Amino acid sequence: MNPSLNNPEADFSSTLPITVLTRPAGSDFMEFRLLDEGPGYFHIQPGFKVGIRIGNIDDATLIHLVNEIHNISNLTYLNLSENRKITNKGIASLTVLKDLTRLNLSSCGLNNRGLPYLKELKKLKHLDISYCNRITDLGVKDLQEMVQLSFLDLQGTPKITTAGLKRLRRDGLDIHK
Repeated sequence: MNPSLNNPEADFSSTLPITVLTRPAGSDFMEFRLLDEGPGYFHIQPGFKVGIRIGNIDDATLIHLVNEIHNISNLTYLNLSENRKITNKGIASLTVLKDLTRLNLSSCGLNNRGLPYLKELKKLKHLDISYCNRITDLGVKDLQEMVQLSFLDLQGTPKITTAGLKRLRRDGLDIHK
């Protein structure tokens, strides 16, 4: 960590080509906005939440990223969409990111065996697993236990049937299929 960084719980560095996004902490309705792109050192203003986007990576790079960012206390959003080389092995590394409230895994190589890892993210409210077309009704059973979810994107998941969706439906959960 660079000693010139002055917000040790939020400031961080990365050796990877990440996009860093921020938004004021109290504004759930506000979208994240671009702060900077990496690699580099990132200064996060007090009172701001952090989001990270990275593309064109595989499991080893995801594990490396998680090792770099797991101590960021205000990291609430991770966008890994369209990283087709991310599999269940990489997804398993996400379990240390306990403060995530929003996760985008759209078009990743995720299947049913990776879904149990997501249950470890107890604060996750918004999950996008659209176009993860290897997920089936069997995997949906693991999602049932994620009672904190308020939004679930399942578009492009043809192996999840109407019966599978019925298992998930509950008050407070907006499902897009």
